[in-house]
Amino acid sequence: MQAQYVYNDPGYIGCKKKECKKYDQEGKCLVKTCSASITFHVINIRTDIQFVFFGAGFQTPCVLAKSKVLKFANPKKPLYGHLSSVDSTGTSMRLTWVSGDKNPQKVQYANGKSQASRVTTFSQENMCTSTLPSPAKDFGWHDPGYIHSVVMTGLKPSTQFSYRYGSNSAGWSSRVNFKTPPSAGSDELKFLAFGDMGKAPRDASVEHYIQPGSIAVTQAMANEISSGNVDSIFHIGDISYATGFLVEWDFFLHLITPVASQVSYMTAIGNHERDYVNSGSQYMTPDSGGECGVAYESYFPMPTPAKDKPWYSIEQGSVHFVVISTEHAWSPNSEQYQWMSKDMASVDRSRTPWVIFTGHRPMYSSCGSVDLAFVLAVEPLLTKYKVDLVLFGHVHNYERTCAVYRNKCKAMPKKGADGVDTYDNTNYEAPVHAIIGMAGFRLDSFPPTASSWSLSRISEYGYARVHTTKKQLNFEFVNAYTKKVEDRNRNVETTVINKPQRFAPQLPREVQTASPKRNLCRILCSRGREPSAMKFQFPLQLLEQGDTNITPNSSDMSNNGREADQDDDLAKEHELLASLIEQMKCDIDGSKKTNKSLESSNKALQKANTFLNNELKDDVIEFYQTVKEEMVVDLKYFNSLENEVESLQSQLELQQTQFSNEIDRLSNEYYYADHMNAYLLSKRTKNVENRWYNELSKRFVELEKYCISLELSLQHRNESLQNDIPSKNQEAAEFPEFFEINELKAQFQDKNIAINKLKKLIEQMEGKSVYTNFGKPSIMGKLPLQTMRNQKSTGCETIRNQSV
Repeated sequence: MQAQYVYNDPGYIGCKKKECKKYDQEGKCLVKTCSASITFHVINIRTDIQFVFFGAGFQTPCVLAKSKVLKFANPKKPLYGHLSSVDSTGTSMRLTWVSGDKNPQKVQYANGKSQASRVTTFSQENMCTSTLPSPAKDFGWHDPGYIHSVVMTGLKPSTQFSYRYGSNSAGWSSRVNFKTPPSAGSDELKFLAFGDMGKAPRDASVEHYIQPGSIAVTQAMANEISSGNVDSIFHIGDISYATGFLVEWDFFLHLITPVASQVSYMTAIGNHERDYVNSGSQYMTPDSGGECGVAYESYFPMPTPAKDKPWYSIEQGSVHFVVISTEHAWSPNSEQYQWMSKDMASVDRSRTPWVIFTGHRPMYSSCGSVDLAFVLAVEPLLTKYKVDLVLFGHVHNYERTCAVYRNKCKAMPKKGADGVDTYDNTNYEAPVHAIIGMAGFRLDSFPPTASSWSLSRISEYGYARVHTTKKQLNFEFVNAYTKKVEDRNRNVETTVINKPQRFAPQLPREVQTASPKRNLCRILCSRGREPSAMKFQFPLQLLEQGDTNITPNSSDMSNNGREADQDDDLAKEHELLASLIEQMKCDIDGSKKTNKSLESSNKALQKANTFLNNELKDDVIEFYQTVKEEMVVDLKYFNSLENEVESLQSQLELQQTQFSNEIDRLSNEYYYADHMNAYLLSKRTKNVENRWYNELSKRFVELEKYCISLELSLQHRNESLQNDIPSKNQEAAEFPEFFEINELKAQFQDKNIAINKLKKLIEQMEGKSVYTNFGKPSIMGKLPLQTMRNQKSTGCETIRNQSV
């Protein structure tokens, strides 16, 4: 649901658009109305919509009027097409779109090619709930329609194509131009990255969750894509912030269509897509509103191993991307941990010299929100496999670190000739971390102090722009509003580490061509091959055809022949014995070398064990101590904030009571003045008129001054709330007291307008007759706040019976 206040039309409160609805017999107007006009941004959500005019607030709404039910001209229309990569070749792309049509549709692409869609959806039964109702299953459900998906094959990497999708019965989309990403191993890649974007209304509506920076960020990225300088996009968690109000996925898809329909839009799962109580998520929070990852995986199919295992890797250009789920188990004995280790161990750094590790929840942030168990479990993998850059979201600002490990800077960047921070990875120490959760959600402010590993901190809406070649990785933070680069750095000279190969014994080329047994043994000994390898290779050479023994026929041989043959046999046996002796010598030499190698390995293992027991232990203890100190500081800081919030809430309650009492008093004053006006007209006594006129005039001057002071006091209190309450807590607009004060403010404005009108009426009293109906309250009058509170239980009937 979207809602707007009628005071968004400035002319409504001042009643600038008057219309008479009822006249008496003499033609005088008895009932006047004040009209307003407001505008809603509506998209095709496939289901019927209706506009409702109501009062009395959101908690106890009183429906005053309803529009007719409105239907969309084509609820089956195919909408919101967005692209993603399915592999690292750049020759296939997946297109996903939404329609009200359950029948398969088609995508026509690349000048004549066509593919039929695979149709999926999800139901209300697929959503999660608990003892407390969830939005997704219990009160925020909206039919998602049907989700169509097609893999376009036969493409070329880094090439422009076009497509359209739909069917003759449901209609076709407009033709869209798109670009395939570069294939793995190619030199250059340009991509944009961000997290925590969500959506915002394009009108003055209020919603349950608004991400105010999302529109500006999307528009800025669309401008970059139109220039042709973007190959792909990575959105790392907290995608739409629908959190169980399913219709908001349509609004998010509508928002990103200008960018996601033209380049590969890759995603990672976040807490607002997956987490829910007793759902198998790593964190037991209700952040997904009961969606439990179902809606996310339906709208954004990624190349993952299976359902509810949303981790994957993909290569584009010179980069190997590792995309993990921080919302699923990541401990060393988990399936995801084993996958991470295996995937990063298999990277061929000669093809993709850069490894970028992405997920949602961070390992380092000056604003907290760090799970130390996650850091201790996964961070060693980053240094073990020499990850270059780590991208996280979850915290809503931008922050960049040094090359950090275990809370310490292992390497600092140096200023290049152009003044850019440059990390030299020739002697790799640790990865650089960047928080990029500044794409839409309300920004987080930084604490007054920061750790030594934090080098750059910016609380502005924007996104990361990355450009890589096989020699450099250039990283920039772009402000979405100014389009300026506010932080930049680069990585250079990455160490080339080829993909590890499994041991597979093979005969050297010289062994394959050697036939004399002694030469063979000499070759094996000089190469220092393992004894097991020599035993495997040497007998192969003994089975040559020249070594086959032939027994002659004894009847055809003389004594001399027999003696000659015996001498030949002895010579051959002697030669064979000599070769066996040489083989044994080779075995002995090989065994000695193996023993030495084993002794060296044992010594190295002992040293490593000593290091782990001493150095690493001290490092972990120091790391915990540092984190503990920071947590103590943060705890004190949050305690002070909590005290401030409690103080402000007390002030709000006091101010609310004062406003309520004052409005009731003003209502009584106004009601009394209204009757005095009628009394003066009925008596028509000049002296009485003058006396009451003077007294009322003075009283109205006092009331007007007090109105101004109350208005200024309320304005000052709102500004104080917005300035004093930190961003780590909810904004003033999220307090129930804030909405009640706004309601009081609106009532007070009505009273002020009524008083001004009464002043004008009194000024016209002298010598004039004014029509007053004693049977009903004045049209401009309004029930006092206490009266409205007493009427909440009676619903709308009490209000309808008044002449509002």
